Amino acid sequence: MTGATEPSPSPTGATCVFCAIVARRAPAAWVGERERAVAFLTTGPLRPGHALVIPRRHAVTLEDVRPEDWLEVAELAREVAGRQRDHLGATGQTLVLASGKDGEQSVFHLHLHVVPRTASDGLDLTSWWDARTTHPPIAELEKVARRLVSGSS
Repeated sequence: MTGATEPSPSPTGATCVFCAIVARRAPAAWVGERERAVAFLTTGPLRPGHALVIPRRHAVTLEDVRPEDWLEVAELAREVAGRQRDHLGATGQTLVLASGKDGEQSVFHLHLHVVPRTASDGLDLTSWWDARTTHPPIAELEKVARRLVSGSS
């Protein structure tokens, strides 16, 4: 194994379970690894084959992850998604990344969920999403876009 790291403390001071998995000090059902990223099955799957892809180097949020590590997370997620299609019969995937406490991140080591999907899997994220969306006028969207790009209103 390349790139093993020591477990890092979480924001609460406890040892990071994902760092322990990377260091092979905690059990995991591994499904892929690269120099800068690893993938393993989550212990709380939405569907069989639901995987987590994480950077080997400890990063808490999206803004903390090094670009080269994020690139390998994304590449490995694509690889895992292909295996879900090829070997589990998935016809699609849902990728989820919760970043930060207010983003509802539960484990404070960046992790990308790769959930295999089929038409009849019973997961209904569309209804959840539709019930919470707004439809502002384009002028309001453009104002927010200007703030995002230049910081001006």
